[in-house]
Amino acid sequence: MARPQQHPPTPLQTPTPDVARVWFLTSGLSALSVRLTRELLEHGNLVVVALRPIDFDQEGDHELSREFRELIAECQTGKKLDEGWNDRLLCIHCEGRAIGQCGAAIAEAVHFFERIDILLCCTLEGVPISHFQQPRSYSCDDFLGDFRLTRFLFFSVAAVIGTVEELNQSDDTQNLVRDQFETTFFSQVNFIKATLPHLREKSKGHIIILSNTGGHFSYPGTSMFCAATRALEGYCDSLAYETAPFNIKVSIVQASQEVMFLTNKIKVSPQLPPGENGHNSMTGVREILTNILNSHPRTAINETMRKSGTIITRYPILSDEARSTLVMETIFALLAIGGHENPPVRHIVGHESCALVKEKLKNMSEELEDYVNVGSAVDVYHGDTAPSSLTRETPERNLEMGDYDSAA
Repeated sequence: MARPQQHPPTPLQTPTPDVARVWFLTSGLSALSVRLTRELLEHGNLVVVALRPIDFDQEGDHELSREFRELIAECQTGKKLDEGWNDRLLCIHCEGRAIGQCGAAIAEAVHFFERIDILLCCTLEGVPISHFQQPRSYSCDDFLGDFRLTRFLFFSVAAVIGTVEELNQSDDTQNLVRDQFETTFFSQVNFIKATLPHLREKSKGHIIILSNTGGHFSYPGTSMFCAATRALEGYCDSLAYETAPFNIKVSIVQASQEVMFLTNKIKVSPQLPPGENGHNSMTGVREILTNILNSHPRTAINETMRKSGTIITRYPILSDEARSTLVMETIFALLAIGGHENPPVRHIVGHESCALVKEKLKNMSEELEDYVNVGSAVDVYHGDTAPSSLTRETPERNLEMGDYDSAA
């Protein structure tokens, strides 16, 4: 599919809410979450972020938590401290895949700020079950002090990259599939279920799902990532009908897949050798990601690593400016939609993503028209009751519906 021509970006002016709201972010560590938290605090909102602890020495990735620690330090100094950032940010240790911890985290947030207005489900990653700990809340002072003492690294989990066959090679690669669904789907469902009683009680609320365009189309090597994404979107499509009577809105915000892949950890499965014809459908995705990772010496993947047959885990290291440019459109959309009286059920972020989704929907519509007579041939109509739209000839095929009067 040809990529549409990209227009120069227009300057974004962050929308200012008319009233301070309480946001609960299911993950506060990603580049997008950190910048969104900063914007929310800048405009007087109250923010709760859920964080999953894992031992720093085991993961060994200082870069992943750097921006969040800088935000915490910023809240405690100078003008930000005078503006009350320190008092309007609450950090809670919580693993989303443990339903009990989600309930405890929501209860702690309501106790601290008295309510939750907006639940933003933005978790992409998780930690092994063995690292589950009891939820614990922190003010900014407590959090930074505890970080220095225990050397915790807070990280959210990876988008799994690998073909269907590559992800079926071993127990380790099959576990990647399970982890993808546990993190992308089940952890978000747990937060939603834990929050619904509170939102229903106050008859108002907004649940926002930070998704990606994988909900509309997929690329080779992203099967499990896109499958988990569509599972969550399907769940929320039904949820929107169920919560509407309680004045609880549900919105799905689809960011570009570049935002998801380049601001979170990536786990790449071992590569299978090319088939007999030498074709490898995964080459394009691997090459793109490998080129980006190889642009920094700390994340470079050499040939020995690629042929080692092991799962490769990396967190793309980009400049702060590059990360900001990558995520600001999505942040603008979240700020504009969050708490809106009549928010969209589904929102596509970015001109290029909108064009790609429109093209996909156009192709689906054309294919439906091509085969509409075949699909409707199974229906039983009496006399001339068949809809005219189902009896016309298509441009490419001359398919006539069968006459089922005698059978009836």
